[in-house]
Amino acid sequence: MQSPSPAAPSEGYPPAAMTPPQSNVGALVSLVLGIVSVIVSWVPFVGLISVVMGIIGAVFGHRGFAQSRTTANGRGMAIAGLILNYLSIVIALAVTAFLVFIAVGIAQNCQTVQGQCGSH
Repeated sequence: MQSPSPAAPSEGYPPAAMTPPQSNVGALVSLVLGIVSVIVSWVPFVGLISVVMGIIGAVFGHRGFAQSRTTANGRGMAIAGLILNYLSIVIALAVTAFLVFIAVGIAQNCQTVQGQCGSH
């Protein structure tokens, strides 16, 4: 009497295909750049670097979002990266505009009031 082979496939079912999940690199890069650029965007004048990082991150985010339609992987990361990257661009430009506005106001006030700004 022979015992059944332990490696024999069960009848009626095909063997399971082991395919690794595809990673969405564009979405991941977009999310990482978004997080970093939001943090950097609050630093006065240095935050303008986050505008460049935000644009690059948004490009990766759009590519990752497009890839998520075919692979069904990374859609949430791509959306979060897009939101963070666009937000960092707005924050950096707003902080820089505010500081320039303040500096121009101080410079105009110093010109109006002679003798109080910069000269003793």
